[in-house]
Amino acid sequence: SAIKDHWLMLFVVIFLIGVVTGASSVALVGILLAPILSAGLFRITKQALDENKFDFNLVLTYFKDLNHAIKIIGVVIITNIIIVIGLILFVIPGIIFALQYSQALYIIAQNPEMGIEEALSKSKEIMK
Repeated sequence: SAIKDHWLMLFVVIFLIGVVTGASSVALVGILLAPILSAGLFRITKQALDENKFDFNLVLTYFKDLNHAIKIIGVVIITNIIIVIGLILFVIPGIIFALQYSQALYIIAQNPEMGIEEALSKSKEIMK
């Protein structure tokens, strides 16, 4: 498998994404970078599992399509707002919302034509 053959490279990619988003979170740039880099990491691992290939350049894929990147950021921001509201109301609704919308980032990362609302609905449907 590609992951087994390239585990060190995958570890380096995960580490670098963590460093970049962690360091940039001080300047609030991490809020914009983290979802896009996470979607890129998802794309790398999905390709490694599905096609037995490992392509580091896939991390940067979503930086090339601004419309898709904005949707990814929007899904993450809306999901986080919903979860925080649920946690403020009471802890249990926040946990339920976190589980319901946990797949929205990955759904929209795989489906560039899908809208934010549709990705959130699909995640909620999948996680029932």
